[in-house]
Amino acid sequence: MPDFSLEDGLNGPVAGIDEAGRGPWAGPVVAAAAILDPIRLDQTLLGGLDDSKALSRQKRENLYGALFDLRGKGVDIGIGAASVYEIDRINILQATMTAMARAVGALARPPACA
Repeated sequence: MPDFSLEDGLNGPVAGIDEAGRGPWAGPVVAAAAILDPIRLDQTLLGGLDDSKALSRQKRENLYGALFDLRGKGVDIGIGAASVYEIDRINILQATMTAMARAVGALARPPACA
């Protein structure tokens, strides 16, 4: 279950960020940023969140749907990507950071910390 002690100590929302696509040999790198409001979200939903690699495919798909259904009601999600061209031009690390910055920029509200 997520631990919101860091968020409780800050003046504003905290965005969690993760990426996909750094390992493949080809294709873009994509990042997502999310702000979860633990007060507005169902505790069962929060309790089900875990590392995606530790979840079954069905559980991941159910959580994905539930989180996207709650956008604007305790969940804010932003998605960003960096193209293959950008990866070739600036390297995979910088492209990942670019995708992450774009994901944070796509959030409906800026986080106090990401």
